[in-house]
Amino acid sequence: MPSQTLIQRIRGVFEENRDRVFLTESMTGRSWTYGEFFDWGQKAAALLRAQGVKKGDRVALILANSAEFAAMYFGCLFAGAVAVPVNQALHTDDVRHILEHSGARLLLFSRCTRPLVLQAAEKLSHMRQLRVVLGQETSFHPDDVDEAWSFDQADAAAAPEPMADMDDEDALLILFTSGTTGRPKGVVHCVRSEFGNAAAFNDAMGFGRDHRFLHIWPMAYSSGYLNTLMSPFMAGGSVVLARAFTAQTILAFWKPVIAHEVNTLWLSPTMMASLQRMDRDAAGAAYSRERIHTVCAGTAPLALKLKKDFEAKYGVECLESYGLSELLIIAANTPSLSRLPDSVGHVLEGVDFATVDDTGARLPEGGEGEILVRTPWAMLGYLDTETGAVEPPPEWFPTGDIGLRRESGEVFITGRKKDIIIRGGQNLSPRAVRDCLLHHPAVEDAVVVGLPHDFYGEEVAAALRLKPGLALADEQPSILEHCRRHLAQQAVPTLLRQFEEFPSGVTGKILNHEVRRMLAQKA
Repeated sequence: MPSQTLIQRIRGVFEENRDRVFLTESMTGRSWTYGEFFDWGQKAAALLRAQGVKKGDRVALILANSAEFAAMYFGCLFAGAVAVPVNQALHTDDVRHILEHSGARLLLFSRCTRPLVLQAAEKLSHMRQLRVVLGQETSFHPDDVDEAWSFDQADAAAAPEPMADMDDEDALLILFTSGTTGRPKGVVHCVRSEFGNAAAFNDAMGFGRDHRFLHIWPMAYSSGYLNTLMSPFMAGGSVVLARAFTAQTILAFWKPVIAHEVNTLWLSPTMMASLQRMDRDAAGAAYSRERIHTVCAGTAPLALKLKKDFEAKYGVECLESYGLSELLIIAANTPSLSRLPDSVGHVLEGVDFATVDDTGARLPEGGEGEILVRTPWAMLGYLDTETGAVEPPPEWFPTGDIGLRRESGEVFITGRKKDIIIRGGQNLSPRAVRDCLLHHPAVEDAVVVGLPHDFYGEEVAAALRLKPGLALADEQPSILEHCRRHLAQQAVPTLLRQFEEFPSGVTGKILNHEVRRMLAQKA
């Protein structure tokens, strides 16, 4: 019997779980079964078709985290349209760039994102704009002068068979990178890459119907789409949608978790560090020890000290994974395979892994070098913003990460190729220096970069966030002595500076290039 296509599997998930709860919106208390959410997807697809959207057309989404946003993702899938989610936390210029170059013919926004749309899409007359009413909004607002559409007033019966002319290779999603080194770049994924990767990750993790996920990622971000929406969907599990993570939401982090009996968390190191630093909810820690059985960590390197501190506080193991926007999840620590400290786990089934030296020559197993990956879940390619064409990636994708894989299968990421510090001709790992600094009792967080040096080429510079009430002037001798005991002489930082907070991007990820710029100014 031939294996099912992913399109068939998606239909099967809806059919087999029709009466089971799929999504609960903690902000409003609203809840949907798989069957009810299928109907919402049909309503969204009917809306798109009524707006003239055809298969392959691109639809920009600038919406607040909501059930309506999730339903619009399924509506695009059902109608064969390509979703172009836009993170509302991006700068207006970046949003304008995405809208101008994505090729989207329709823009859907919500009341709270309307001011951004007015600025970013002011001169985009080619793009039809429509406001989507969210259930968390009040019924009337004086600024509601736009044409608006509501799920409550729509008819699911108006939509034809969903995904009728879709196949697994059809474009599904264009995710724009955050643009930390230039304008955002469009990464085009298809049904095969997104849903296939979700299914493979679920298989590796053992996720199923009994897993209830907390969703606190921006829904326009890759992790907000794959990790905490489509992965739970493909597992037949359920999602509790809460407000997107910010420093302000930390104090109420456990409220939706406890109220809706969440048992699975997907966190970034920034989220974990914020909880470790600010959470004082004893009930949350107690709940975690009793009811949380899986914590996945990813999207940025997880410091070993933070991992251990988090596990000690909340009584649950953190399973780190590794992935890229272009390749999705590549490797993961899973319950069924061997796990080593500081490893990102084993590659997923079907993924090939290799490392190369500076000349591009393949290294033997265990050799440290730039990581190349061949995966069935690679993107279709980058979007050419001038022509609208999709440029396919190489079969073996150069990740830009430095690392190795042991003979036992565990993968280790030791740094970024572009971040390696070359001091006096020797390559130094910023990650190793950071890990050393984090083990000093005065240091809460650290960023390590290379700065230009007239004699050595580069010097090792560290930006430090110290424990509350501490000053670098008092702690510097002890910190440097600690580094001398645990690092080679050439890796000991020659410049230390104290920061109250580190600059971060729209997802909370620390912007190393901005830290480097600030350190250079303070040097």
